[in-house]
Amino acid sequence: MAFVDDDIEAFEAETGISAERLLTQLAPHCKGAVAVSYEADPHSERGFALTVRVQGKLSFARIEALLQQHVLGLMPGAPGAPSVALRTARCGSIRTANGEDRRVFLPSFAGGVSLGSQDGRSGTFACRAWTPGDPTMYLLTCEHVLRGESEDFGHPVVQPGNPYRHTNDEPWVVGTLERCVGVRASGMNRADAAIARVTARSPEAGLHGGTAIPSWRQRRDVEAGASVYTSGAETGVAKGTVLSARVYAAWSFPGVTGKARFGPLITTTSIAVPGDSGSLVLIDGDDSAVGLVAAVGYDTSSKGFITYISPIDAVQDALQVVVADHQWA
Repeated sequence: MAFVDDDIEAFEAETGISAERLLTQLAPHCKGAVAVSYEADPHSERGFALTVRVQGKLSFARIEALLQQHVLGLMPGAPGAPSVALRTARCGSIRTANGEDRRVFLPSFAGGVSLGSQDGRSGTFACRAWTPGDPTMYLLTCEHVLRGESEDFGHPVVQPGNPYRHTNDEPWVVGTLERCVGVRASGMNRADAAIARVTARSPEAGLHGGTAIPSWRQRRDVEAGASVYTSGAETGVAKGTVLSARVYAAWSFPGVTGKARFGPLITTTSIAVPGDSGSLVLIDGDDSAVGLVAAVGYDTSSKGFITYISPIDAVQDALQVVVADHQWA
């Protein structure tokens, strides 16, 4: 049975349960990363289950008790809890996919290539972005790729990122940090994203690996099971499948004390590794943009990696830019 955002919203209104609230209550009780998502479940009458992934030891009984006590307002074991399919799995660490030591790089403004800060942060340049009516060109990627504790606005943005430089190479300054989402420890962060103002030269207009992006999709228009692809600085082109388009997760983030909470996010099967943060994810078939690779995690229950994606509509809203002229319809 397929499910859509409207089904989830009806469930949350009926039961008082939400993945966002559950993550907020679970995060302080978990030493490591935690993620809560709505995922397809053919055995549930609703068509989906609330799936909790926790790094480290937190028993199903403990999660169920926290759900009842903190989200439903019931004492553990008390009757009256709404019917909900709940399942748990252990996950490995969820971490931002910034670069590690890899290979030689040739500078380029095509999407899917290395980008970083002079202080050593690195990831992938997603695509060009702009504000309608303004000729200024921006380079789009993740906030953690360009900004750490020491980088501020106006800080140089370089190609290639640190992992792709030879020991004595001088990086090529291509822009300056213009805006970022401003990931914080308090509240729910909707995206991990930043833009750099181009200062080196104008990139070839409208290119993402040589192809113009025809449209962008709202998160609620991204369906579980959809085929997607991306092009990362480390991985190159990779294809995968959407697992969920309504996920809430918390992980360690540069410059943030404790864990930063994110959501709603999109998750897919593995399409990224360290070095691919910031790469643009598109629907395989119509090339509509759906989001930016934000982090990678490991699901020990399925023994597979999961990619966490900031939805492109949240990215555009936060940075006041667009990546395509048209919204998908």
